[in-house]
Amino acid sequence: MEKYYFARSSETELWFNLSLEAYLLSSAASKHNLLYLWQNDKCIVIGRYQNPWAECRLENLRRDGVMLGRRPSGGGAVYQDLGNGCFTFACPRDQYDKEENFLIVSDALDRLGIKSERSGRNDIMVGGKKVSGSAFQLARDFASYHATMLVCADLSKVGDYLTPNQTKLQAKGVKSVASRIGNLSDFVPGVTVGDFYDALEEAYSKRYGSNVESRTYSKADLEVIPELASFYEQFSSDAWNYGKTPEFTNKIEGRIGMGCITFCLDVDKGAIISAKVYSDTLEGGIVETLESILPGCHYESSSIEALGAGQSPLCSEALGFLAGSI
Repeated sequence: MEKYYFARSSETELWFNLSLEAYLLSSAASKHNLLYLWQNDKCIVIGRYQNPWAECRLENLRRDGVMLGRRPSGGGAVYQDLGNGCFTFACPRDQYDKEENFLIVSDALDRLGIKSERSGRNDIMVGGKKVSGSAFQLARDFASYHATMLVCADLSKVGDYLTPNQTKLQAKGVKSVASRIGNLSDFVPGVTVGDFYDALEEAYSKRYGSNVESRTYSKADLEVIPELASFYEQFSSDAWNYGKTPEFTNKIEGRIGMGCITFCLDVDKGAIISAKVYSDTLEGGIVETLESILPGCHYESSSIEALGAGQSPLCSEALGFLAGSI
């Protein structure tokens, strides 16, 4: 019987829970199938490549004591509270099957009497409403799928804290973020995050068996697990969550195959001298590549487009978009 590792967090602080996820992925995911469950109190979580000033209403976050955090995977910004469940599947990379993860979530929802379907770039929909979004990490030794499940969250707060990307909304043909999302409780009144977690664990055990090693973690573990404390120092820092966002002479944004993208370029004497790229892409490495190859390039279409030679198709597409926009 195959063994899996089941972890829970007893904390509701975003920074700790992101840190615990990173620790579990680095310590357990290369050896075991992992299921990690946690909940965050009121917070906004942005993707690795996103600009918090563009994605969030930061004054409102500070006013209401809403925490901001940045996850290490791509994707877009989300609002979370205790009516939202977070979960992570992970395993050794050579065993990874994203479709299997979606089937487990679908099985869990079926157990609650909820019929779901896939949509878009990895969303889960119920009755035309998005109830779950996900992001992925592919590391050398492990792969992970982590996601949220809206169960009974206060969706009225979304517009207070998030700034919808108009390019994305126009491409999807919708009027607002709030119009696209819904809770499981809209379809099964009274359902709780605990109910969803029970169903998810049952569906997971059905697939992997009941041979499970389990542990619940708390902030006390920061004192006894140095690696966890190191991750917490990273995820709680302003350098990680905000970074440096200088003023740029040129800003070009739009939507392409990889998602929404914004180029912020410093240009001097006809050449790009620095570049910052923001995106909600789920594809790792593209933003880093763009930021590394653009400085030094002449600020004209043919030179920028030529940078795409030998790059990945998505990277070339991004450079083609930039070249066609100047």
